[in-house]
Amino acid sequence: MSRRGRPLARRTVDSYTYLLREHINPTFETTPVTDITLEMVRDWYSTITRVRPRQSRSKAIDADDTVPTTRARAYEVLRMVLNVAVEDCHIDHNPCRIKGATPVQPAHDTAALTPQGIDALAAAMPEQLSASVLLASWCGLRPSETFELRRRNLDTDCSTLTVAFAAPTATARP
Repeated sequence: MSRRGRPLARRTVDSYTYLLREHINPTFETTPVTDITLEMVRDWYSTITRVRPRQSRSKAIDADDTVPTTRARAYEVLRMVLNVAVEDCHIDHNPCRIKGATPVQPAHDTAALTPQGIDALAAAMPEQLSASVLLASWCGLRPSETFELRRRNLDTDCSTLTVAFAAPTATARP
Protein backbone atom coordinates (compact mmCIF):
# COMPACT_ATOMS: atom_id res chain seq x y z
CA MET A 1 0.00 0.00 0.00
CA SER A 2 1.11 3.53 -0.71
CA ARG A 3 1.42 6.26 1.93
CA ARG A 4 -2.11 7.34 1.01
CA GLY A 5 -3.47 3.84 1.58
CA ARG A 6 -3.90 3.05 -2.11
CA PRO A 7 -2.53 -0.06 -3.79
CA LEU A 8 0.87 0.42 -5.42
CA ALA A 9 1.04 0.58 -9.21
CA ARG A 10 2.24 -2.57 -10.97
CA ARG A 11 5.44 -0.90 -12.16
CA THR A 12 6.21 0.31 -8.64
CA VAL A 13 5.74 -3.20 -7.28
CA ASP A 14 7.96 -4.57 -10.08
CA SER A 15 10.64 -1.99 -9.30
CA TYR A 16 10.58 -2.68 -5.54
CA THR A 17 10.66 -6.44 -6.18
CA TYR A 18 13.67 -6.07 -8.46
CA LEU A 19 15.54 -3.88 -5.98
CA LEU A 20 14.79 -6.26 -3.12
CA ARG A 21 15.78 -9.35 -5.10
CA GLU A 22 18.93 -7.98 -6.71
CA HIS A 23 20.29 -5.49 -4.18
CA ILE A 24 18.77 -5.75 -0.70
CA ASN A 25 17.96 -9.42 -0.03
CA PRO A 26 21.42 -10.79 -0.86
CA THR A 27 22.75 -8.84 2.11
CA PHE A 28 19.84 -8.48 4.56
CA GLU A 29 17.41 -11.32 3.86
CA THR A 30 18.55 -13.49 6.77
CA THR A 31 19.40 -10.63 9.13
CA PRO A 32 16.74 -9.74 11.70
CA VAL A 33 15.80 -6.05 11.46
CA THR A 34 16.81 -5.61 15.09
CA ASP A 35 20.38 -6.56 14.15
CA ILE A 36 20.79 -4.14 11.23
CA THR A 37 23.19 -1.34 12.13
CA LEU A 38 24.28 1.88 10.48
CA GLU A 39 27.67 0.28 9.76
CA MET A 40 25.99 -2.65 7.99
CA VAL A 41 23.92 -0.24 5.91
CA ARG A 42 27.05 1.77 5.01
CA ASP A 43 28.94 -1.39 4.00
CA TRP A 44 25.98 -2.61 1.93
CA TYR A 45 25.49 0.78 0.27
CA SER A 46 29.15 0.92 -0.76
CA THR A 47 28.83 -2.44 -2.54
CA ILE A 48 25.84 -1.57 -4.72
CA THR A 49 27.15 -1.24 -8.21
CA ARG A 50 26.47 1.72 -10.43
CA VAL A 51 27.20 -0.39 -13.51
CA ARG A 52 24.33 -1.47 -15.69
CA PRO A 53 24.36 -5.20 -16.47
CA ARG A 54 24.78 -6.10 -20.15
CA GLN A 55 21.43 -6.59 -21.82
CA SER A 56 21.37 -8.58 -25.02
CA ARG A 57 18.26 -6.76 -26.22
CA SER A 58 19.99 -3.42 -26.77
CA LYS A 59 23.20 -2.82 -28.64
CA ALA A 60 23.21 0.80 -27.51
CA ILE A 61 24.02 -0.13 -23.93
CA ASP A 62 27.67 -0.80 -23.14
CA ALA A 63 28.68 -2.94 -20.19
CA ASP A 64 30.24 0.07 -18.45
CA ASP A 65 27.17 2.33 -18.61
CA THR A 66 26.41 3.72 -15.18
CA VAL A 67 22.96 3.72 -13.63
CA PRO A 68 22.90 6.65 -11.22
CA THR A 69 19.51 5.76 -9.75
CA THR A 70 20.11 2.15 -8.71
CA ARG A 71 21.94 2.88 -5.45
CA ALA A 72 19.59 5.69 -4.48
CA ARG A 73 16.43 3.68 -5.21
CA ALA A 74 17.69 0.56 -3.42
CA TYR A 75 18.59 2.71 -0.41
CA GLU A 76 15.11 4.31 -0.47
CA VAL A 77 13.43 0.90 -0.48
CA LEU A 78 15.56 -0.33 2.43
CA ARG A 79 14.84 2.89 4.31
CA MET A 80 11.09 2.47 3.71
CA VAL A 81 11.18 -1.13 4.99
CA LEU A 82 13.05 -0.05 8.11
CA ASN A 83 10.70 2.91 8.63
CA VAL A 84 7.83 0.40 8.83
CA ALA A 85 9.87 -1.58 11.38
CA VAL A 86 10.19 1.63 13.46
CA GLU A 87 6.46 2.39 13.14
CA ASP A 88 5.63 -1.19 14.20
CA CYS A 89 7.99 -0.83 17.23
CA HIS A 90 10.37 -3.60 16.10
CA ILE A 91 13.32 -1.17 16.23
CA ASP A 92 13.83 2.17 18.00
CA HIS A 93 15.38 4.08 15.10
CA ASN A 94 16.09 3.59 11.43
CA PRO A 95 19.75 2.77 10.71
CA CYS A 96 19.44 4.24 7.20
CA ARG A 97 21.05 7.59 7.96
CA ILE A 98 23.59 8.05 5.19
CA LYS A 99 23.64 11.71 4.19
CA GLY A 100 23.33 12.23 0.44
CA ALA A 101 22.34 8.63 -0.31
CA THR A 102 19.10 9.39 -2.15
CA PRO A 103 19.71 12.43 -4.38
CA VAL A 104 20.36 11.30 -7.93
CA GLN A 105 22.75 13.02 -10.29
CA PRO A 106 21.68 12.58 -13.90
CA ALA A 107 23.91 10.36 -16.02
CA HIS A 108 24.23 13.09 -18.62
CA ASP A 109 23.37 16.73 -19.14
CA THR A 110 20.33 17.47 -21.22
CA ALA A 111 20.27 20.06 -23.96
CA ALA A 112 17.11 21.75 -25.15
CA LEU A 113 16.63 22.13 -28.86
CA THR A 114 16.08 25.57 -30.34
CA PRO A 115 12.92 26.12 -32.39
CA GLN A 116 15.09 25.75 -35.51
CA GLY A 117 16.51 22.48 -34.13
CA ILE A 118 13.00 21.15 -33.51
CA ASP A 119 11.99 22.01 -37.07
CA ALA A 120 15.14 20.37 -38.44
CA LEU A 121 14.54 17.22 -36.39
CA ALA A 122 10.91 17.01 -37.54
CA ALA A 123 12.01 17.45 -41.15
CA ALA A 124 14.62 14.69 -40.78
CA MET A 125 12.06 12.21 -39.44
CA PRO A 126 10.03 9.88 -41.65
CA GLU A 127 6.87 11.69 -42.73
CA GLN A 128 4.57 9.64 -40.48
CA LEU A 129 6.63 10.59 -37.39
CA SER A 130 7.36 14.27 -37.98
CA ALA A 131 4.11 15.43 -36.39
CA SER A 132 4.92 13.47 -33.21
CA VAL A 133 8.23 15.35 -32.90
CA LEU A 134 6.42 18.68 -33.15
CA LEU A 135 3.68 17.64 -30.70
CA ALA A 136 6.18 16.26 -28.18
CA SER A 137 8.32 19.38 -28.41
CA TRP A 138 5.69 22.10 -28.39
CA CYS A 139 3.13 20.40 -26.12
CA GLY A 140 5.62 18.95 -23.63
CA LEU A 141 4.41 15.38 -24.06
CA ARG A 142 6.31 12.53 -22.51
CA PRO A 143 7.56 9.87 -24.94
CA SER A 144 5.03 7.34 -23.62
CA GLU A 145 2.19 9.83 -24.24
CA THR A 146 3.45 10.57 -27.74
CA PHE A 147 3.63 6.85 -28.58
CA GLU A 148 -0.07 6.42 -27.74
CA LEU A 149 -1.40 9.32 -29.82
CA ARG A 150 -4.04 8.42 -32.42
CA ARG A 151 -5.97 10.44 -34.95
CA ARG A 152 -9.03 10.19 -32.71
CA ASN A 153 -7.13 12.28 -30.10
CA LEU A 154 -7.60 15.36 -32.31
CA ASP A 155 -10.96 17.06 -32.60
CA THR A 156 -12.49 17.65 -36.04
CA ASP A 157 -10.79 21.00 -36.70
CA CYS A 158 -7.46 19.86 -35.14
CA SER A 159 -7.57 22.63 -32.56
CA THR A 160 -7.66 20.38 -29.50
CA LEU A 161 -5.46 17.41 -28.73
CA THR A 162 -6.58 15.06 -25.98
CA VAL A 163 -3.86 13.05 -24.30
CA ALA A 164 -5.73 10.19 -22.65
CA PHE A 165 -3.21 7.35 -22.52
CA ALA A 166 0.46 6.64 -22.12
CA ALA A 167 2.12 3.58 -23.58
CA PRO A 168 3.21 1.10 -20.96
CA THR A 169 6.95 0.73 -20.82
CA ALA A 170 8.11 -2.73 -19.91
CA THR A 171 11.43 -2.73 -18.14
CA ALA A 172 13.45 -5.80 -18.88
CA ARG A 173 14.71 -7.14 -15.57
CA PRO A 174 16.32 -10.55 -15.24
